[in-house]
Amino acid sequence: MSLEFSPSALVVPRDDLVELQRRLSATRWPNALTRHDFDYGVSLETVQLLTDTWRTQYQWSAHEERLNAVDQLRTEVFGQPLHLLHVRSPHADALPLLLMNGFPSSAYQWIDVIAPLTRPTEFGGTATDAFHVIAPTIPGFTLSGPTRISGWDPRRIAEAYAIVLAALGYSRYGVEGSDFGSMIAVNLADIEATRVAGLNLSTVPVMRSYDRIERAQPPKDVDPNSLSPETKARLELDAQRWRASASLRAMQQAEPQTLGFALEDSPAGLLAWFGGGGQLDRERHASDSPDFGSTVSPRDHFLTNLSLFWFTRTATSAMRLYSEVRNAGRRNVPRQYVRVPTGIRMASTDVSHTPREWVERKYNVTHWLEGRPGGHFAAADAPLAYVDDLRIFFRSVR
Repeated sequence: MSLEFSPSALVVPRDDLVELQRRLSATRWPNALTRHDFDYGVSLETVQLLTDTWRTQYQWSAHEERLNAVDQLRTEVFGQPLHLLHVRSPHADALPLLLMNGFPSSAYQWIDVIAPLTRPTEFGGTATDAFHVIAPTIPGFTLSGPTRISGWDPRRIAEAYAIVLAALGYSRYGVEGSDFGSMIAVNLADIEATRVAGLNLSTVPVMRSYDRIERAQPPKDVDPNSLSPETKARLELDAQRWRASASLRAMQQAEPQTLGFALEDSPAGLLAWFGGGGQLDRERHASDSPDFGSTVSPRDHFLTNLSLFWFTRTATSAMRLYSEVRNAGRRNVPRQYVRVPTGIRMASTDVSHTPREWVERKYNVTHWLEGRPGGHFAAADAPLAYVDDLRIFFRSVR
């Protein structure tokens, strides 16, 4: 399939910026037993604080300018508009690297890692560490615009990305995915096994039941009582973190359209919902977080992603991906063993830590890292450590 690509840039109309300010100022706050209580969901205190920050301190123009300083393209695949960052390295032998985001995230997730990946000699690496970066925005998310039809599950998205990479002239490439991006990545490694040089996963899609999204579970032939105390403790911690956001995932899967009426109408509501499941609880301590090298604060990353969803009116279509995963069932994850060399990078504060012996049942694991800096979206949380880890794995498959 031949594709046409056109340069892309984001310019938010002034009227949209003014309207956002007006809506933030006119927020109707819910009642709460106490302003700082998280027992019933996101606290009133936290949302009021971040809403005020969004309205009075956050500078959208600076982040819009930074995003537009990166080469962007727009195309259409299977009738669906698709936005992507496409930044070629000045080093001739650079390896093309496909970066895939998750929910609720956007192309801005990669803003701090693009330069170190494409120009490694300026950031502590060598010319042999260079990548050409291709970072599509998931159909239905932010700059790709809303999906037009149903059926955009991870397998379908992987098929679209394979077409995009071929149209860009890349016959061999690496892939990296986190969150939903990891589900897309493993499908791409399955579909294009002869083209994918290496598969790096920041989230591991190993599911006992393929018809629903769930945390890591022991394989059916593994006796839970045989697990080591350390593994049991790790899985219990994961379960606690997973339960913290279970209700949000269930609602997004069951009734994304219903939620959309509220989230597309209230920026404070969008902030509260997308920051639920503990994310805004962690945001309260963002100023106390270690500096892992990001040039954008965790708070600004969060508000920039929110702004992108707000201005593009794609909260509803992005949440539909949860329904698409449910509807796709076993199609979500390859049925066969993934033979592509696979690297695993597990962040210390992420919500899922699957034991290596379970992962090796489905993937050709050649590289394993645990306890790495950052969280669920490590490219934004700890970009320098994230880049270092990618370099180490892909050196083995170049």
